[in-house]
Amino acid sequence: MVVHTPPGKAAETLPVLYLAHGYSDNEGSWLVHGKAYWILDSLIPEKKAMPMMVVMPDAHAIVPGAAGFDDYAAGNTTAF
Repeated sequence: MVVHTPPGKAAETLPVLYLAHGYSDNEGSWLVHGKAYWILDSLIPEKKAMPMMVVMPDAHAIVPGAAGFDDYAAGNTTAF
């Protein structure tokens, strides 16, 4: 799990946004490809987003292995 808090706000009570990744990604995808923290840290000072904690869990409750999406998705969603 990756948790991001805005600069200077770690000790405050904040709303939480949960970002779940897609089938072939992991919790790091929102940081590396989605740039979630860069986007939020830019929008908050401009008052285009409110300060919030962002939680990016590893949404693979079941290890995907060789299973295709159709065989994997329903069971993983239920387990997650």
